[in-house]
Amino acid sequence: MLLSRVKINLILIITIFAASQQVQAETLPPRDECKTNLIIWHPYEGKKGKIFLELIKKYHEKYPHTCITSDYVNWYDMGRKVTNNVYRSNKLDIFIDVSYMAPLNTEIVSPLDVESLKASKQQTLSPIASCALTVNDVLYGIPLEIETTAAIFNRDYLQDAPQTLDELINNAESFSLNSEERFGLSYEYKSPYHHSIIMNGYTAERFNYQKEEWDIANELVAKSYQNVLNWRDKTKILSPVSSRENTVNLFNDGKSLFAFISPAQVFNSNSNTQLLSDKVNYDFFRYPYLNASKQTKLTPWSIITGIFIAQSVQDYKAALKFSIWLSSEDAQKSFFEIPTYVSANDSIYSKDIIPLNKWQDGFYRQSRHSIPYPNQFGDSEYITAFYYANEAIFDKKGDIMKNLNIFEDAMNKENWSHKIENTRCNYSVQASTDNGTSL
Repeated sequence: MLLSRVKINLILIITIFAASQQVQAETLPPRDECKTNLIIWHPYEGKKGKIFLELIKKYHEKYPHTCITSDYVNWYDMGRKVTNNVYRSNKLDIFIDVSYMAPLNTEIVSPLDVESLKASKQQTLSPIASCALTVNDVLYGIPLEIETTAAIFNRDYLQDAPQTLDELINNAESFSLNSEERFGLSYEYKSPYHHSIIMNGYTAERFNYQKEEWDIANELVAKSYQNVLNWRDKTKILSPVSSRENTVNLFNDGKSLFAFISPAQVFNSNSNTQLLSDKVNYDFFRYPYLNASKQTKLTPWSIITGIFIAQSVQDYKAALKFSIWLSSEDAQKSFFEIPTYVSANDSIYSKDIIPLNKWQDGFYRQSRHSIPYPNQFGDSEYITAFYYANEAIFDKKGDIMKNLNIFEDAMNKENWSHKIENTRCNYSVQASTDNGTSL
């Protein structure tokens, strides 16, 4: 009996090589008892990495004939490494990646068996998240997580959330009046991810990831940049320092009325550290309408994490079975130990499976009114190029439209691999159908 227990325990051993909170390599070592061996690459670190390890262990206990070897790969390296691995015919079954970096094409990724996904009855996939992983009506991955920014305001200075951008700016100006230390608004505006909040309010339908060519060099986008520059340099309601730390510090110290924040500015899951102070009396609210006509709202981009089956997969059915399980209610609820986690499985919310804390509720509600981050099929250079253009504008290095044209021309070159060539699913934000602003 004792020997039997020892044997079982040996099968469940997980070897972890961790450095700087990174989960480098976790293995349920293949044994003779295993009929199926799966190799998975993942980007999870810190607390999320530990949860992922526990889920692998749980899956092995549930299906003992399937053994899993998982390796940590950095987010920014995942798409390139997966592509190289598949082309070299090396073994890889499953990988986890963000939608805008994943190589979503049939040479690298195996399309999903949607009928098997439906038959599991464990998912109601978010339409936003599913759309981000769909190309030419083919679903390439199962969405797991949605990350987006959200708006908060200090209730000690304001009782009701603004319904329009003009109301927000008027309140911000009153808060900042006659003070060099107080700013009505703080956010990381030099990041395209954060500037999308304002930009998409003007032009969500003209510039998004569905387009076959980038359409960013236009007057509406330029206007979004000019407005932010005016807030910073003329009315001075926006802090001149664009950083994660400054945004959080100003709000924690009661020196900003509104803040646009990401989950990483609320809680650091790698170090398990809360960043946004509970001492501040604040609430989340939906990004406001652009103007009094209430036709469009400020709309953030969302980052979708999905699980994908590589073309080099050895056992497609086994890989699909694990992928479906990881996106299921049973597995997804474990990730809610991360206090800012938003699942792409909508049944978690419709069935009230997990009681949500303030952060999870706030980010979830805003995620339902977001646009997936523009996808460039595994290339990261365009992200760097966008950051350079964004920084150049806010550092006043050249004309706004000139910088936008430089970026757009580079993206749309016919001989450059970053051009969007595939038709994505038809998803758009119809803000005018939502009359509420409060979460």
